[in-house]
Amino acid sequence: MSLMDKIKTAMRSWLEIEPGTDSGAIRIDQALSFDAHVLRNRIWYRGDPSEIEQFFKAIQTDPVTKSMFWAAVPDLPIRKIHLDIPGQMIDRMAGIVVSDFSGFEIKDKQAADLWDKIARDNRWSELANDSLVEALVTGDGAYKASVDPDVSTFPIIEFYGADRATPVYKRGRLQEIIFHTLYSNKSRRYRLDEHYGEGYIRSTLLEMNTGAEDREVLLTTIPETEAINPEINFTGGMLAVPVRFFKSPQWSGRGASLFASKTPAFDALDEVVSEWWDAYRKGRIKQFLPEDMFEHDITTGKVKRPNPFDDMFVFTKTLMAEDGKPAMSTYSPGILADEHATGYAQALDMALMGIMSPSTLGIDLKKTDNAEAQREKEKATLWTRSKIIDGLNDAWPALVKVALVAAANMAKKVPTEIEITCTFGEYSSPSFDTQLQSLGAASQWNLLSVEQTVEELYGDTKEDDWKATEVQRIKELRGITTVDEPAVGQVPDPAKPIIQEGKPNEQSTVPKSKTGPVRS
Repeated sequence: MSLMDKIKTAMRSWLEIEPGTDSGAIRIDQALSFDAHVLRNRIWYRGDPSEIEQFFKAIQTDPVTKSMFWAAVPDLPIRKIHLDIPGQMIDRMAGIVVSDFSGFEIKDKQAADLWDKIARDNRWSELANDSLVEALVTGDGAYKASVDPDVSTFPIIEFYGADRATPVYKRGRLQEIIFHTLYSNKSRRYRLDEHYGEGYIRSTLLEMNTGAEDREVLLTTIPETEAINPEINFTGGMLAVPVRFFKSPQWSGRGASLFASKTPAFDALDEVVSEWWDAYRKGRIKQFLPEDMFEHDITTGKVKRPNPFDDMFVFTKTLMAEDGKPAMSTYSPGILADEHATGYAQALDMALMGIMSPSTLGIDLKKTDNAEAQREKEKATLWTRSKIIDGLNDAWPALVKVALVAAANMAKKVPTEIEITCTFGEYSSPSFDTQLQSLGAASQWNLLSVEQTVEELYGDTKEDDWKATEVQRIKELRGITTVDEPAVGQVPDPAKPIIQEGKPNEQSTVPKSKTGPVRS
């Protein structure tokens, strides 16, 4: 024992500090597997209350799940309402990103024309939106390019979600992507695994046995896979592209859904809304009427009760006293609408927190917010959109390269390296009048050129020829002309006047810049 250790032991004894005991490794059991986790996200996105209740009642494996609103099994029936917030979040975010997509920039003209044909054949606009929705719901996924002459003369692009595509990493490097396809034949279930790696595609068919390991069988076992080649070799890299936007904290190498950690918040939101509207149902106006005033059944003599859904009438006993009179009264329960609305707003904030603003979904929780306050709330949406676009800036150009490589292999040509980028527009930009004010001020202070001002104001909404004409028109109105700079060693003639457009008889000095205002 060293001198320092002896000092520490002496101090611990003098302070009477007992060392902590090590009870061994702490065991924590995950409530859901990866596939069940993806299934839960799919059910949230589908938004069917019946499916949500069945799922949560089937996975009551821990106290947390048992205490959830959707897993509760009360003695009296409860009307459970589901707000389709998860589905709206996914669809709105995917719509924002896809609508802002401006297209691909391909340097090679021939390759650009070929991609346009491949995109039309694969219905790229629809595929882009559907694949983005699938990736945001399941957490990740992968594109794959395949060849089937019976279907198309161009490469076929498909997207597989996280439960159907498994990336294989080695020391953080992607080695291959396994695509899974399920088949059923003669009461037996099979799974086709397609291994996409660098320069190869290997296909295997597994028979899935309940309670036992999957057994590999021949591809000719079922008619759906009998025409598949067990192994294909080619040049040009991997014909698959992984897609991932957020990292999963539970499974290494996998992605996280847009609402991966929002299950408790969604459950609480649905509980608040269900309780709110249950209070409205129970709070209908009730009338207390004597039993004699109700219609009786002519066969049984019993009172015909009103529709129980209406919940309007309550029987009261007829007074049998000598001076008794039928009493009628109306009772209107008080509904705490403000408290329910506050709880709804708080639960909705928890469900959307860190992902997007309520105003993105068209929800206005505070009626007094002005336009500037609404734009401030959009920062959460902008952050999420930025993360998604960062992932697509890597995935979509790589997908175009993969499609062109597959087309080159189909034509038995050597694939060439092509530079490809994709561009996205701006989201939540200020209104046109706000742009006019800000750009007008910047132009007056000579902070922006005329060309840049027109570009910022109109962007992609106008053609280049129209914007060039507009720039020329503004320059003529301002009296701006372009002066050729003298060559090296050449001294400009001060006696030669510089003629401005619109002012032929006036002279001016040479401006400092090529395109700047000339003042007389």
